[in-house]
Amino acid sequence: MKTIKPIASVLICIFLCSCVNINSMNKIIPSEFDEGCTCFGDSIRSELYFGLQKPDGTSVTDAEWQDFLDKSVTTRFPDGLTVFDSYGQYKDSKGKIIKEKTKVLVIVHKSGKNGDLDKIIEEYKKAFSQEMVLKVSARVSSSLDADDCEKCESDND
Repeated sequence: MKTIKPIASVLICIFLCSCVNINSMNKIIPSEFDEGCTCFGDSIRSELYFGLQKPDGTSVTDAEWQDFLDKSVTTRFPDGLTVFDSYGQYKDSKGKIIKEKTKVLVIVHKSGKNGDLDKIIEEYKKAFSQEMVLKVSARVSSSLDADDCEKCESDND
């Protein structure tokens, strides 16, 4: 019984300390790169992962990709985007591991654009007979949020 009390005390201390740390994870820690903006605005970073291998064994050509980018993506997000070449793999609906070259599209945008992203995905799947396109989105703090950050900072003064 005497050894249970010290162990219980240690466990309670660890638990209480972890509660404090959990709440601190929700705050943005200013870095040397930001200029004091410690609030999230209305920006979303979305990444779309487009496999380039077609079911017939051919690949989406550079010209086909550029045409798709111009017509389906740039028209919806004319303010800017980033595309980079990558390599990835996924398990298809039949359980087979598919390894292929990939284009990753990164767009930082204001919220409310999820429908546009879904349309881009559907157009790509239809145009190139793709089973899936991976979409990842997360709220971020960006220079697009300058007005939101200024408001946040003035509210905290």
